[in-house]
Amino acid sequence: MELYFSSNYDTNSLFLLQIPHNLLDNLEKEEELIIKGTSPTILCTKDKGYELKLLETTNTLLLIKDNEEDPNKKEIILKADHSIEATSITPRKYYIYNLLKKFCTLKYDISTGENNLSSFKQKYTLKNLFSLCDLPSTQFDNLIKETHIFQYNDDIACIYDFNFLTEFLGPLLKAISYNNKSKFYPLNEIFDILVNTDSNMSIVVEKLNQNEKKNLVEYIGDISNTSEANLEITLNVEKIKKFIAKSLFYSNKDDNKFEFKLVNFIQLFNNALSIYLPIELYEEESRAMNKYLTEGSCEDNLYPYYKDFDLRFLQGQSIIYMSKSYNEPLIKWVDISQLSEKFEERINELYLMKSTWSMKELELFLKDLEIGNLHDRIMRLTRPFQEDNIFDKNKKNSMLYLKKNPFFNKKI
Repeated sequence: MELYFSSNYDTNSLFLLQIPHNLLDNLEKEEELIIKGTSPTILCTKDKGYELKLLETTNTLLLIKDNEEDPNKKEIILKADHSIEATSITPRKYYIYNLLKKFCTLKYDISTGENNLSSFKQKYTLKNLFSLCDLPSTQFDNLIKETHIFQYNDDIACIYDFNFLTEFLGPLLKAISYNNKSKFYPLNEIFDILVNTDSNMSIVVEKLNQNEKKNLVEYIGDISNTSEANLEITLNVEKIKKFIAKSLFYSNKDDNKFEFKLVNFIQLFNNALSIYLPIELYEEESRAMNKYLTEGSCEDNLYPYYKDFDLRFLQGQSIIYMSKSYNEPLIKWVDISQLSEKFEERINELYLMKSTWSMKELELFLKDLEIGNLHDRIMRLTRPFQEDNIFDKNKKNSMLYLKKNPFFNKKI
């Protein structure tokens, strides 16, 4: 075999890339392949990310191809002493969301209708945000929907300030409840109801563009895209319940604890639900809850066997635990976006909130990290223990303590 340097020898546009087999399979099927970032550099398919690292070698690597005219001759089109290795990564899910919380949080003055866009310290488009994060496109699109990131206009992506949301959506939900409606068509109908019920909101409503209106509605309802001009909205009770709960926790902010005595939270939440839900939806929700509480064991409630209220909608967002200070159960809001995106650090942060966790709870608050063998990794850092159920003394909960917890030094 005869080797010679090809006239197409190219050290600028060609490189050697070592990839895992699953990436090779994906590359053969995927149409999308994106490289972004510098430190680290990420290679993304539609739903998976890989970090690219330079790999030095003492061997000379040759990339050759067949000579079409003479099968005994091979053309060298690249000579290299290094390659690039692609290794699977767990992307930082909330990086761009926290970036917007810091620099691009949009709010309006209810009395004047003026917003704070001019005070944004930095500005990003959705395209900018995608290039800045290490999320593949599918996960990026999901995060945009989950966190309500939206593009205000062509060059400003932002999220709403939560205090503004409570000031705006609270009156909106009251207006909807007063009119006893659950479906709206087109989009502006829901805002007309607000203005007709509360004229003080008209100044802000007039300032909102179409993207903003859609984003606000998606906190409490679902939009059917029949056409852009004739969007149909249906109230979503689960979204409304989560919004009400979060509003209560944020209004009770005390040294960033975001917690209530459970009995107080239930009373406040139920009162708010009766005010913010139209009569038919509230009655339907009450019937469903009564059936759940009376006919089932409530083993899958936010806290197992808690039978005073159905709090399943807060799983993965709140925890219930016994407070030694008050000697009664507390409920606490947990904002996952504010927790570390490293497994060991996240575990430690969770155990600073309370000393015992069930496996189900930990998996809910760790699933966004997308770690393989999550159950096994949790078990390496924890020890199982049977704990009294705080609502039913005849039952035990299988709980986990952190191994380095001083509790074990006393028991062993």
